[in-house]
Amino acid sequence: MTASGCLTVDASLNFGWMGISFMTDRIVVPMCWNGPTSWRNGGAGPQCYIYPPPGYSFGKDWCDMYNNNTTSTQAGDDWHISSAWSTTYFWARLNFRGACPLGGISYYWTGGQ
Repeated sequence: MTASGCLTVDASLNFGWMGISFMTDRIVVPMCWNGPTSWRNGGAGPQCYIYPPPGYSFGKDWCDMYNNNTTSTQAGDDWHISSAWSTTYFWARLNFRGACPLGGISYYWTGGQ
């Protein structure tokens, strides 16, 4: 029997240095899965939120899905934060891998600058 279902994934990735979190990226996306295949449920989402450090502004450059309805579906975003002296670009992806052995959907974060 193949595990399947639907739920809304609400995941946050904290960026930090030496154990101190200074920025958070949050992605909310309704997902369904059937065995190893996963896809966005309906036409909405993902919703992407950036919480920059104090004194910085941010811009969202991209928020959408890659490889929807496959065994390597990703929800993700690209963004930048700016201060008076510099701008830094970041990216993050939620990598979905279908059914989790313990129930629900399996995913992990990747990201960088």
